[in-house]
Amino acid sequence: LSVDGLKNGEGMELFTLTLDNIRGTHVKALLARPAKEKKYPALVIYNAAGVGPLDKAAILGYAKSGWLVINVSAHDLPVDESPDFYNKLKAGELKNYYSIGSEDRETSYFLRMFLGDVRAVEYVATRPDWDGKTLLITGISQGGLQSFATAGLCPKVTGVMINVPAGCDVYGPLANPARAVSWPYWLAKFNPGKDLKKVQETAGYYDAIYFAPRIQCPTLVAVALLDVAARPAGVIAAYNAVTAPKQLIIMPMSDHYGSGGAQNDFFYKFARLRDSIQKGNEWSLPLP
Repeated sequence: LSVDGLKNGEGMELFTLTLDNIRGTHVKALLARPAKEKKYPALVIYNAAGVGPLDKAAILGYAKSGWLVINVSAHDLPVDESPDFYNKLKAGELKNYYSIGSEDRETSYFLRMFLGDVRAVEYVATRPDWDGKTLLITGISQGGLQSFATAGLCPKVTGVMINVPAGCDVYGPLANPARAVSWPYWLAKFNPGKDLKKVQETAGYYDAIYFAPRIQCPTLVAVALLDVAARPAGVIAAYNAVTAPKQLIIMPMSDHYGSGGAQNDFFYKFARLRDSIQKGNEWSLPLP
């Protein structure tokens, strides 16, 4: 564990965080908190697909309102380098990173990612400034997939709030050919030189729908009916597999990116629920 780069300002503290992960790899993250020494509710954020820096302003905003918050990178990379640094990786060794090692569950890029996500939650739960009660996780797209996996693997999570989660029910198109393949396109023939049958077998170990039944905490999921990246049929199937208290937010006019404010319903409910929990209220689903 290393925590570096303390920055003070407006009563907040910001750190870069490095945790050990499997096979000599690391979890890289940003951590922010109010500077005042007391115990705080925790929020862990997972991000949409891509290769880039982490958003400092967003987590400082959460810290300013009284949260201990961690923004976790999907990659074992520095979190605040120049755009050129990330652009070279996107065009080179991390191009289509979601297909790296996809022929075997032990080499899949998602193995290190998911275990790192759990590691971040476990770390938060050891901190003396965590209140010991509230540990929420949230994510959009790939971050929603990571949230499904983390909540299914780690009972320390006390609530899940995710938007347009990717990687849900990837075998659905095998049962019904009319269903299109969702990101990360494990069933699509886009990997030259790879054994598609092996890729398909590996996909089952990282599908959100197999983590969903293990979730033990309240879960809020938003689905966009015009989404061609996180297909609504798959998201709803994964949601249906959750047995804990839950609510589905249907956004009928939204694509994956929420163009034109089409995902405002999710963000409004997310903010209301987050603020209510921070005040010590119990989850109450469904929200109006």
